[in-house]
Amino acid sequence: MRHRPRADTSIPGALVLLAAFVGLVFMVSLTVGGGDYGLRASLAYLTGRAPPDTAADIARIVTTLRLPRATAGLLVGGALGLAGWLLQTATRNPLAEPGILGINAGAATAVVLGISLFGLNSGAGYLSAAFLGAASACALVLLLAHLGGTVTPLRLILAGAAIGASLYGVTAVMLTTHQLAFDEYRFWIQGALVGASPSMMASVLPGLIGALAGGVMLARPLSALTLGDRAARALGHRPAWIRLAVVGVVALASASAVALAGPIAFIGLLAPHVARWLIGRRPIAEVSASILAGAGLVLLADIIARRILAPYEAPVSAVVALLGAPAMIAIVRGRRSRPCSTTGSGF
Repeated sequence: MRHRPRADTSIPGALVLLAAFVGLVFMVSLTVGGGDYGLRASLAYLTGRAPPDTAADIARIVTTLRLPRATAGLLVGGALGLAGWLLQTATRNPLAEPGILGINAGAATAVVLGISLFGLNSGAGYLSAAFLGAASACALVLLLAHLGGTVTPLRLILAGAAIGASLYGVTAVMLTTHQLAFDEYRFWIQGALVGASPSMMASVLPGLIGALAGGVMLARPLSALTLGDRAARALGHRPAWIRLAVVGVVALASASAVALAGPIAFIGLLAPHVARWLIGRRPIAEVSASILAGAGLVLLADIIARRILAPYEAPVSAVVALLGAPAMIAIVRGRRSRPCSTTGSGF
């Protein structure tokens, strides 16, 4: 997939198109689900044409079950899209994303440790533990990739795979010895939006807002960094501080998403590629498009998860993996994306 340059006048149109897609799947998410009230009844309620004897029941299902779930999909997808764009841009690696680099594994391990050792059972507690775990895993991956020479995209992926496998091993050991942690973890690890409550969303919202603000602020410095460290310094930027800020923002965004819905891979990989295909190399617009694309992809995957095994539900993470794995293979084999820069070595 070659990224052809686009005129600036096409960028607002592409962003509007993405926003319209997100709005559409959000509305569809409010009409799809289990129970007696499906698409037709839900649409009748949303358009004010529901029969009076069923309107109250439909309202309860839409507002207490489906609306929080759809809202969680927006937040989780946007956070993962932002984290993926930051990682791919900062590392100049089109395959970088929180799941592949072991960041999700770090957040998951920290949450399990928090449940096992400190009895965490709230959104704020999950967020704190997930942030510490995500930041620690990110730092370990960077440290391991730096050992022995220049950091390359392959070194980052191998380091992320090694750290991720090790952390999942630690998680497995903790789960075999702590029944309470296992009971909490077995639902959370599936990567689903069904358990996201308004109170949990409220607890992670400050982290998501902070990550969003940080990502927007980093867009221009990262644009300079893609020209190479020497060029970035000539423009008045400090590459080391930029990368450190990226680590913090990625950890915060990933931790917020993982704390809310569990680990969901591949969204951080796919969303930036969708954004570049629509927007081209425009940092501010690209980060906005990545956030919108991530939100839309998670909502779409959640809709598929509700219907593919109806009346049962599949985990959202499984649906995303089924879609993301072939896309990742296509990116690798067909070189559908170019690195963010041909200069420099990455992180």
